[in-house]
Amino acid sequence: MRGSLRGARLVAAGALALAVLCVGATSGVASSAAAAAPTSVPRSAHADSTCSGVHLSTFAFHPGTVTEGSSTTLVSTVRNCTSATFRGTLQTSGVLVCLVLDPLDRTVTVKPGRGETLDESLVAPSCTGTATMHGRLSTRSGHTIAARTATLQVVAG
Repeated sequence: MRGSLRGARLVAAGALALAVLCVGATSGVASSAAAAAPTSVPRSAHADSTCSGVHLSTFAFHPGTVTEGSSTTLVSTVRNCTSATFRGTLQTSGVLVCLVLDPLDRTVTVKPGRGETLDESLVAPSCTGTATMHGRLSTRSGHTIAARTATLQVVAG
């Protein structure tokens, strides 16, 4: 069974319910106390010479290994190394071991020379194995400019 709620999505398999709490990059409103608001990374943090274009500088689970029923956070950081404000969409989707998550689109706006971090809090399902999430960063016109994959190990509790 799949359902959708404003600011959150819920996927249920039998008696197991997986709550995925999402925070929109422009809303600044967390859907629960467990979800963190998006954060902006200061310009000084991006002053290195290797920065160019707009990209997903971080796309990973923290922590990367959890026991069944434990919490983890998918951290996505969009970095803008251009001189213009970036406006686009970050889409996440994937398989949490035994559960399929529908794509979730979040609008992201990043000022020049800065980064924007979006957190997606998840509760691991009660099945063990490897979860795989995909992130796709697109322009407003739909052109994909970055794609990343994150994995999560779910182990027996």
